[in-house]
Amino acid sequence: PALAGKFAPFVYPPAYGLFLAPLGFFNPNQARIIFVVFHVLCFLAAAAMLQKLAPKKNVCEPKYLDLLCILLLFAPLTAGLFGCQNSAFSLLLLSVILFLVPRNESRSDFFAGLACGLWFFKPQYPALLLFGMICARRWRFVGGAAAGGILIYAASAAQAGWNWPLIWAATVKEV
Repeated sequence: PALAGKFAPFVYPPAYGLFLAPLGFFNPNQARIIFVVFHVLCFLAAAAMLQKLAPKKNVCEPKYLDLLCILLLFAPLTAGLFGCQNSAFSLLLLSVILFLVPRNESRSDFFAGLACGLWFFKPQYPALLLFGMICARRWRFVGGAAAGGILIYAASAAQAGWNWPLIWAATVKEV
């Protein structure tokens, strides 16, 4: 949209703004460094979990450094890491889900669902995953996702009021 003389709208739920608020205590360069370091750590943790999920063959066992190199060659990921996007945090949440779901234990399902619910700051991704888990009747996962979603909603409501989804939807519609 034409934003001449306006600010670009914040398209994330208000809870994500609460997550970023502490960066306001720093100057822009310091805040950027903190943001990038946090997301690099998210990426490294995600890569470690994904490496454990990789199939192990006798001849070609995946090594952590190999996986890091391959992932960093993916230009959108590298641009996201150093361009101050939150894709590494999303990757970490997805990795937690992928790491815990195959265990098929009640506690693991709940925490995988909780990670899914916390991912609702980008609702298009976890909504599809949640739909699949409802179809698979993984109710503990669904309960964890509901708990995470309620946490995101409540934190957003505390900041922007209980009708924040309507305001947020109108803002997203503008973009």
